[in-house]
Amino acid sequence: MSWASPTQTERNLFEKLREGWGNTNPLYRLVRCLSPALRIEPRLLRNLRLRLVANSDSTLEHALWFSPLIATRNRRAVTFFPGCARLLADELADKEPEAYHDSVRLISKNTRHWSSLEILEQESRFRENERKVDVNREFRSLLRKVVQEPDSEKRLDYARWTKGGLPKLDISTLGPEADWLFQYATAALGNTSDGLLRKSKDVRPIPDWLAQKLPAKSSRVGLRLYPGILECVEAGICEQELELPGPLPATLRLSCQGTSVNEAQWISVWPGKKIALPSNCRSLTLQALNGSHWELRVKGNTIKEGPSIDGYRYTSDSSIGNYRYNAFISYAWRDNLSLEENGKGWVSVFVDRLGKLLERELPRALSQDGIWLDYEQMRGSDRIGNTVREALQQSRLLVPILSKGWLDSPWCQDELRIFLHQHGPNSGRIFPIWMDSVEDLPEPLDDLLKYQFWYQDEAKQPRIRWFPEPDPTDRDYSRIQQDLARDMAKRLWALADAKAPQPSDVPEEPVAATDAITDHIRPKGKHRVFINGGDDDWELIQAVAEHLYEDHGVGYFLPLRQNSGLKSSEVIRDLRDKLSLCNNVLLVYDQGPEHQVQRHITEILRAIPRRLKSAPPLDISLCIPHGTNFGFKPPGMRIFECSGPELADCARQLAAALAQPAEASA
Repeated sequence: MSWASPTQTERNLFEKLREGWGNTNPLYRLVRCLSPALRIEPRLLRNLRLRLVANSDSTLEHALWFSPLIATRNRRAVTFFPGCARLLADELADKEPEAYHDSVRLISKNTRHWSSLEILEQESRFRENERKVDVNREFRSLLRKVVQEPDSEKRLDYARWTKGGLPKLDISTLGPEADWLFQYATAALGNTSDGLLRKSKDVRPIPDWLAQKLPAKSSRVGLRLYPGILECVEAGICEQELELPGPLPATLRLSCQGTSVNEAQWISVWPGKKIALPSNCRSLTLQALNGSHWELRVKGNTIKEGPSIDGYRYTSDSSIGNYRYNAFISYAWRDNLSLEENGKGWVSVFVDRLGKLLERELPRALSQDGIWLDYEQMRGSDRIGNTVREALQQSRLLVPILSKGWLDSPWCQDELRIFLHQHGPNSGRIFPIWMDSVEDLPEPLDDLLKYQFWYQDEAKQPRIRWFPEPDPTDRDYSRIQQDLARDMAKRLWALADAKAPQPSDVPEEPVAATDAITDHIRPKGKHRVFINGGDDDWELIQAVAEHLYEDHGVGYFLPLRQNSGLKSSEVIRDLRDKLSLCNNVLLVYDQGPEHQVQRHITEILRAIPRRLKSAPPLDISLCIPHGTNFGFKPPGMRIFECSGPELADCARQLAAALAQPAEASA
């Protein structure tokens, strides 16, 4: 993520080359101009030589390619020794700032084809050389990529890059985004070093919206607590086991209770590890990075789930944030066999269509969790395996595919039993699919509404719809499946509305219970907000707008963009028309650029006097990240300092501000 401090060897090499080449040497000038780059490719080398070093030829490129500064070299690129590159870039930024900015601009232009992670790391170098040591903007950008990325493998790539780069920085000087990223990477990939997470100043679990993006795969470890020692063993050896997110080694927050040394600390656990404890420690509190937490006592060597820690709970109630999947499909493997080579089985076709129908019925915040289906037959010979059990426990709804195979399957019966044990028989979370004409169903399913996907033909024989192959002419199949999707969506909506208020992701000060603001404030009256910002924040603007509409019931307008091919006069006319319909303006600023946001504020201030007299009064608000300095504040403009990858606090704070007049009048 950042350059490490130069070693003494690198300092000696830098001084030797500077004395030998001299400041006027063309090679030395080219080396300094290329020093901010993460790596140097032939095209980048050629373009910077032509633009920044006059009267030079290709021999200069050859000399740099084989110079003593090169740490790694292959046919595609070379890299400088990191410490030498840092010293060269610092010197260029201090002595020739204009040349430094020209170099940075050309390097950025010639490296647009790089991956987003490489570009992010290179931009962090630029900012550090410009003495902007606050790289929290890059962390917010990466955090947003993790949350919005649907591909789990790409999320793991982000985690690997984060885990490799963040230890080089002093995390204690950074914002909460760095803590969340590093904790996410540690939970997703495992952690062998206890010292890495100790740098983090945040000992709370990662927020729910980030925990949901952890890999579905979990791990189990057994624990034995003796006076003065905690022993980690293989799962299955002892009765006391923990199910932890991600692979082993896993990370736990450990706190001894009832001793003089009770400060919480991060530890890495794996089978075979022994952890020294205070000799009088008889009780431990253990917390995983996803918020799961247990108590372990010496007496009886028992593990139980304990009360909340620092206001965070891990429960199995109806809280929508504790789940990763909207539904778990329980089915018999033989019901998904295809009669055609490389074809899809009945269950796969059914689930694919159901997932698309649910996406249409649900908002993005709920539909992105998807449906869990065991395509790979993970159950194994020991009934329910860890992966299937975890997916079942983290699913909001259960959809059993009832057939002869389902009734004969001990795995399917176990899945139903586990789900009923977690939620009870009257939770309204089970949606049975009557795939085949079967009777003698388990008692908990008898009284439930069943969605019948079979019929009787003219000979009164039962037939399965869309079997052995899909039949688009069978409209009853589509109608019944649409009814199912709508009923499931209604239940998911109800669970989301019943979600208990969660603590703020970045609490600044303890807030009295009477002053607490819920996450789903819905201002009275009809409010319409015009939302705008810089081009680099367009996706963020859309996310804030969706938060306002979905979470708080506030309508919004978005502007036409300058690059939409319209004339500037048409864009300005659209701005005036929309402002005449709104009673609030919200400017969102994260990556900006700042001058563009300031121009938008100026345009809005100019348009206000030209609004119709019948138009409602117009209030202006600005949403910025915590600690950001914004150089333009007209009288009366509200400033919201927010946090999170989508600045979700911005929508909440604006909704609270809109609700105040209504509450005051009431």
